[in-house]
Amino acid sequence: MESKTLERWSKELARRSSRRDMTKAAGMGGLGLILAGLMRGQPGAAQGDLPTECAFEIEAAVATGDNAGAVARGRVSFDLQNDWRFENGRYEPELGKPLDLIGTVRGNAIDLRIERPDARPMILHGVGAFPLSTCVGDVAGSFGDLETGELGYWRGFDLVKGDGNATT
Repeated sequence: MESKTLERWSKELARRSSRRDMTKAAGMGGLGLILAGLMRGQPGAAQGDLPTECAFEIEAAVATGDNAGAVARGRVSFDLQNDWRFENGRYEPELGKPLDLIGTVRGNAIDLRIERPDARPMILHGVGAFPLSTCVGDVAGSFGDLETGELGYWRGFDLVKGDGNATT
């Protein structure tokens, strides 16, 4: 008896469905997949696809304040976690001792906080040419010293994954 009910129900459903209904259902399914990807943190990138380590060369120039015109160079490296935050973040200046950093990546955006020995953090914000979870392409942005009011700009280049191969 139940098989006849199921058969009758499926025939009725097939009779009622139009192309418009099918297109609407397919569109809603596609929208659902897009929203699910956005809720995971970044569309198009499964969280298991994140590189373990990402690193890039960095060059920063001070534009305002007492140190205007000064340029710093070094290397930034971090392990990107599935929740888009960094672990084991380091800034290794060309001159001086390595410094710890923390930060997050969201799509093409990156935020860094470099902890300096004088207890004045350097805050950097930037945007990459590609989603930074892929560790590909260049990134650039601005920075500021909250204590002195110095502002400047920076760029990261020669992004590499943990295997050490340049990906630019």
